[in-house]
Amino acid sequence: MSRLAVVACLVLSAAACTVEPSRFDAALGVGTAEVRNAEPSATTIAVPQLILNPQIRIPQFSDSSFDPQQPALDQLDSVPGASVTVFGPEVSGGAESLTFAFRRFTAATGIEVDYVGAVNSDELVDEMIEAGSAPDVVITAHPNRLQDLAGRGDLVPLPRLIRRQLAAGFDPFWSSLVSLNNRTYGVPISATVTSLVWYSPREFEARGYEIPQRLAELEALVERIKADGLTPWCIGLAAGEKSGWPATDWIEDYMIRIEGPAFYDSWVNHQVPFNDERVVSVVNRVGDMWFAPGNVYRRNAINTISFTEAAQNHVDGKCVMHRQRSSIAITYRADGANLGAGLDLSAFHFPVVDEGFGNVVVGTGTFASALSSDRATMTLLAYMAAPDFANNRILAGSGAYLSAHQLHNLDLYGTTIDREMAAILVSANPFRFDGSELMPAQIGSDVFLRASVGFAGGTIDAYEFLDEIEASWPD
Repeated sequence: MSRLAVVACLVLSAAACTVEPSRFDAALGVGTAEVRNAEPSATTIAVPQLILNPQIRIPQFSDSSFDPQQPALDQLDSVPGASVTVFGPEVSGGAESLTFAFRRFTAATGIEVDYVGAVNSDELVDEMIEAGSAPDVVITAHPNRLQDLAGRGDLVPLPRLIRRQLAAGFDPFWSSLVSLNNRTYGVPISATVTSLVWYSPREFEARGYEIPQRLAELEALVERIKADGLTPWCIGLAAGEKSGWPATDWIEDYMIRIEGPAFYDSWVNHQVPFNDERVVSVVNRVGDMWFAPGNVYRRNAINTISFTEAAQNHVDGKCVMHRQRSSIAITYRADGANLGAGLDLSAFHFPVVDEGFGNVVVGTGTFASALSSDRATMTLLAYMAAPDFANNRILAGSGAYLSAHQLHNLDLYGTTIDREMAAILVSANPFRFDGSELMPAQIGSDVFLRASVGFAGGTIDAYEFLDEIEASWPD
């Protein structure tokens, strides 16, 4: 039987497939495998059945010999003649850095990697699984998507070695995003910081402005900027069907800083009502920043200004600051801005209320998961969980790539600003993922966005805004 047939068997759980639980267990470093002949319970995820072709070696990694703090390519075994297919959403610069890192892997292990990127990869993967032509590795930017695939039994749990790598290299919250029922189903492979304030170092120096370390200091800086006859903020919320997401980022930044990570988690998971009075208070504080006269350039048009237009307005000097993600660096560079300390634009981490909640960082990321259990696939994922994978993507020099791996080499970043943004990620304590991404899709990708636009436009107040979301939350 061909390798593709093995993958199809793994994903589709064909009735003819069989498995030796002891061999599957030894290969993956998990508990006893369970043949899927019934629906999985709420507490047990069944392992998909697969045919054991004697020509296909299931991965055997030695915990005692592998050091997760060292480069993986110096430790992983060669598997000459093997190949792995990878499918994900990264195109253009992101795809170039991926394939560069994969070429380094092939040179070290002999395993060929075929990467295909498509912006709608999440939708296409379902079709590929249904057709029995799933890739060996799938990349997604959505933790809920990964959890859904794992819950359906489509993903292969990763071996103990990779779990050790994640524990050694990432803030624990990253591991929680890729875990289900005490098994690990993914590897974080890239990250962004959502909590940034972009500014002009030259203007700050010329006017004597200092980087605020507390939210109260940021609010005081806004008043000083207005007193100097300038506009503090550029804001743009338009993004087509996803209009409003920059507003949700603002709210998430305030939420975690004012109420703390534990409350943030409860809010995201709907363990407290969306219209809880504490949430209302946070949203009103965001509104105070948005609605105060003179705070925002073209305040009445922020729902029609795109987030990229807001970046251009910032470059053009229409405002002093722009709260936006690290990925906006691509737009800034395209607009001709030189990024970094002492240059046209740089960024500082959105300030905390106080140090009581630690160095809270909110961000996003992408994750790689296995649909195949063969040795070559697991070897690739062990590499993708290692610091040298991140290092090689940086060396590619294409695209705004950042890693949250705490052991990767920050000195490899080609610019000071990239190095500073990566430093924010690796020093996070604690880290939390973008809240709307963790909410049910009908909330985080729909109602929360639309209601944010209404609130920002002044057509609804904070109570109406949050009541709408609470009423829409699925049972």
